[in-house]
Amino acid sequence: ELHLFNQFEGSEGGRASSRVHINAASQPAMLEADIKGRDLKLNLISGDISDPSRIPPLDLTVDLQAQGNTPHALAASSNGRVLVTLRDGQIANNKVGLFIGDFVAQVFGKLNPFAQEEENTWLDCLVLGMDIDDGMLDFGGMLLQTEKIKANGDGGIDLGTEELEVEFESRPREGLGISASMFVTPFIGLDGTLAEPKIKMKKTSAIVAVATGGLSLVAKTITGRA
Repeated sequence: ELHLFNQFEGSEGGRASSRVHINAASQPAMLEADIKGRDLKLNLISGDISDPSRIPPLDLTVDLQAQGNTPHALAASSNGRVLVTLRDGQIANNKVGLFIGDFVAQVFGKLNPFAQEEENTWLDCLVLGMDIDDGMLDFGGMLLQTEKIKANGDGGIDLGTEELEVEFESRPREGLGISASMFVTPFIGLDGTLAEPKIKMKKTSAIVAVATGGLSLVAKTITGRA
């Protein structure tokens, strides 16, 4: 039986604590994790900046329970919740891949086309909420807002099979104008598996958008603003 406890402070402020309990003697083995972070400024994706106030504060809550004798069995039986929030601050667009992986950086670039042509993105907020029920992970809330775009998503992952199905919608914050880039990137999704995820375009939304001359995008934007 193993008990782990850790506390630390961020390099530019904030605190985190973690408690992990592993009971390998029970059958099946049991795992419990309780991790909390508040106002952490770790400067992982902000780039080289001299002003700490530009680093987005990170809040993190992980409450997880699982049982099983293999990593796969633990994942497939897990229950709990995860909540991650980033508040206003600077993101260096070329650092996103280093922090969260190249594939997620590609998704970020699809949702935020300005990331391909600008050095930095000013983040207003990022919220990622996940509920886990018997190995089924549901993205109860996904929201990304920068100074130029808003994006939201929903979907889930079967941690037992590693299959995923997630969909996103993005739109510019200013006005209701339809640009060429909106027809390429407003409705995208992910499918495949965690080992081999794939980016896809939501075909139904694309067909409707073309058939209505873009009016469906205006309607979705108005609904999103409401």
